[in-house]
Amino acid sequence: MTREQIKLSLQKNKLQLSQWDKLSHFAIVGYILFISFLMLFFSIKDLINDKAKGFNDLPLFFISLLLALLFYKVQSNKLVFKRIGTRLSQKQITEIINQISHQNKWEIVRQNRDVIIVKTHPHFTSGSWGEQITVLFKKDGILVNSICDPEKRISVVSMGRNKMNVKKLIDEIEISEKNFTSTMPS
Repeated sequence: MTREQIKLSLQKNKLQLSQWDKLSHFAIVGYILFISFLMLFFSIKDLINDKAKGFNDLPLFFISLLLALLFYKVQSNKLVFKRIGTRLSQKQITEIINQISHQNKWEIVRQNRDVIIVKTHPHFTSGSWGEQITVLFKKDGILVNSICDPEKRISVVSMGRNKMNVKKLIDEIEISEKNFTSTMPS
């Protein structure tokens, strides 16, 4: 993740992917559009060749366009960050992420003062190819996102794993914040 991607992610509250990762993340939309325009092409071909079939597939073309638009919206919404307000320091949050990563056998692939990127490597029968968890640091908290790993096989469904990843982080931060608050002098 480049500095520019981090800056835009913070501004837009939406994970900014590299061009290659965007292709992977939105591949389902491309597949559906390809099929849609293939149907349109064959309908026009039949019309030109004066076959009776003509535009019989036109309703399917529009349905598939709507389906592509729906999938685009779904995939786009998966890039939105979950904002977590906290009084914990960046160091404390980093320790929490390191602890969760160790417990769950996640791999920290990038860690600096702006971002932590973690990848999961679940086993074959888990129902997932893996996820990418991105944590961006802000003054008043963090932004968290978990998507199907764009560097792995294309996956539209995470079987709830992305929500579970974000929930694990939120739960641990809330527990740590309660412990931190209770140990502070009144």
